[in-house]
Amino acid sequence: MKVGLFIPCYINAVYPEVGIASYKLLRHVGVDVDYPMDQTLFYNPMANINATNDKTNRNVFISTFAEIQFPIEGLSFRTNFGYNYRNEFEGTYYGRNTLSGSKVNGSASIENIHYYDYTWENLLKYNKTFGLHKIDATALFSMQETSKKEAKESGESFVNDDSEYHNMAGAEKNKEITSKLTETAMLSYMLRLNYSYANKYLLTLTGRSDGYSAFGKNNKYAFFPSVAAAWNMSSEEFMENQSNWMDMLKVRLSWGSNGNQAINPYQTLDRLKLTNYIWGDHGTVVNGSYLPTDGVGNPNLKWETSRTVNAGIDFSFFNGRLSGNIDVYVVNTCTVTGTGDKKSLQAIRRCRRRNPGAELVVTGCLAQRMGEALRETGARLILGTQYRAQVVELLEQAVREGVQMVAVEGVSNAPYEPLTIHSHEGHTRAVMKIQEGCDNRCTYCIIPSVRGGVRSRSLDAIRTEAEALSQAGFQERVLTGIHLTSYGRDLPGRPSLANAVEAACGAPGVRRVRLGSLEPRVATQAFVEALGALPQLCPQFHLALQSGSDAVLARMKRGYNTRQFLEAVARIRGMWPHAAFTTDVIVGFPGETEAEFQETLDFCERVGFSRLHVFPYSPREGTPAAAMEGQVDEAVKARRVHRLIALGGDLSRRYREGFLGQCAPVLLEEALPGGGAEGYTPEYVHVCVRDGRPGALAMVRLDALTEEGMAGTVVEYLP
Repeated sequence: MKVGLFIPCYINAVYPEVGIASYKLLRHVGVDVDYPMDQTLFYNPMANINATNDKTNRNVFISTFAEIQFPIEGLSFRTNFGYNYRNEFEGTYYGRNTLSGSKVNGSASIENIHYYDYTWENLLKYNKTFGLHKIDATALFSMQETSKKEAKESGESFVNDDSEYHNMAGAEKNKEITSKLTETAMLSYMLRLNYSYANKYLLTLTGRSDGYSAFGKNNKYAFFPSVAAAWNMSSEEFMENQSNWMDMLKVRLSWGSNGNQAINPYQTLDRLKLTNYIWGDHGTVVNGSYLPTDGVGNPNLKWETSRTVNAGIDFSFFNGRLSGNIDVYVVNTCTVTGTGDKKSLQAIRRCRRRNPGAELVVTGCLAQRMGEALRETGARLILGTQYRAQVVELLEQAVREGVQMVAVEGVSNAPYEPLTIHSHEGHTRAVMKIQEGCDNRCTYCIIPSVRGGVRSRSLDAIRTEAEALSQAGFQERVLTGIHLTSYGRDLPGRPSLANAVEAACGAPGVRRVRLGSLEPRVATQAFVEALGALPQLCPQFHLALQSGSDAVLARMKRGYNTRQFLEAVARIRGMWPHAAFTTDVIVGFPGETEAEFQETLDFCERVGFSRLHVFPYSPREGTPAAAMEGQVDEAVKARRVHRLIALGGDLSRRYREGFLGQCAPVLLEEALPGGGAEGYTPEYVHVCVRDGRPGALAMVRLDALTEEGMAGTVVEYLP
């Protein structure tokens, strides 16, 4: 027999022992009792009044600084140090005279937390005025470290209540012990220079280098530059007649990059958990298998970089009675994957939080796909993948008319849109976009619907831009496109991709030309021979694989099979025996079996790729693959991604080992923290050279392997 015992709360509030005594009496005579019964919707607030709950919190906070004024005018130094320590202890015991402990013969837990963090900042400042010139320079070095140690144990069923939580070893049931250590560290270097002339022309240059312990071994540091300029028009002589009503009118423009390190500290590592598994035909459950069920490590994690362009006008009229500012943010979005959608929307929200009154422009693939739905972001202008060259004119129109403008049109018959703004890496390599759109209809891809059909840039335009980049000092070109393999099919005379490469290589000052993503069907014998005659071409080829299983390729509608892929690789290696092959692989495509995934592993091994870019399949609404049966479980995807990433690391190491002790030309692109420079060989092997000069082309002896590249020594600098 089972009954529910309900003692009104007002009785227990005055006589709490009444409920417990009644409960014990019924249990003593063999009646199974719920106390209080579930139908009361709440538990008696006095039911655990006899529990033991000891808490101790200790906090120590230290903050100090020192400042030095040097004998040199305008030069000062300040150091700040802050330290925070926290210790938390909680011991809890629910005995037999409590609701929580009565059914389990006592329940105990202990939790200890030790936490500390410190920040040490050092600032060197120099301020000086020379006539109409004013300089304000700041150098920063800072260190941050956090450490959190946690230990918790719990158990149930004790012989008696005498020891409370002080005898955890006496627990007979449900013993649990957990411990955790979380540590992070960050180093930052920053140099900022402010310059003004007569308070009319203002310039700010900032360079910041940050290192964060949570990223991969070779990705811990990143450099974030920014530049800002302003013109104080109200200080000009031609504005003197307006001084009776205009206090200030300033126009400003800025560009900068910022880093985001908000990841869990150990995401580069596999987080293993002890997992039960079934052993033998009899189904015996065995405890002892460690699997990455808590997360697959990604050693390639690095800083997330966002770049922002800001234009604004500041004004003040009538002795400050009327003042304000106008700002503009432009967010270029991506929608290739669900992750791209998420990051794009996050960037939009950040701009809104940073300056709620600013004018916001949302453009790119996500804007093309969602269009009207993005009105809720409050963006003044929503611009698709066309008319980007008219962004200023369209924004001015929207502001002038006081409307929210959605400039999203179909892209099926859109012309090629030449853009005069280029994306550059450092000061040596420039990206040249020569093609737009795609006519393929891969079952998983949303790109054709947001970027339109194939449009190509003319050969004359390619030559003109290549020459302009040479004059700007860029030594390397990377030819890119949405579907580079299709270049020229829409142009009169149908020039080939080989013709476009020849045009780029023909410009003076071009040392290197690389190709973006290709499909294997472009690698005909004629194509390979044409490129082989160009000494500037780098023998690094990104052939998009997506899957090493013919069955999966057929479901993807990729238009080639593994045999054709191998034939393309063989033709290229016939011209460049040590050519580097990189590729993309989609893991967990709908219907992908374990056997088909194994085919991909075996195929990647057979080709011998120098680098693998691995992506879990991300369903895109409206694509045929999103509606396919056999959608693969996310946990299965994660395990397969891990296995393929591990293989990619092994293949990369094997490929790089073939260069040990050899000399290779390295175009040094960026300075290394602490001195030296880093760059790439023609095969796109990353090389760190401690005695290297950024911007130089050097013959480098490749001495050792690093986590993802190589280390070398300059043999000679090349002209």
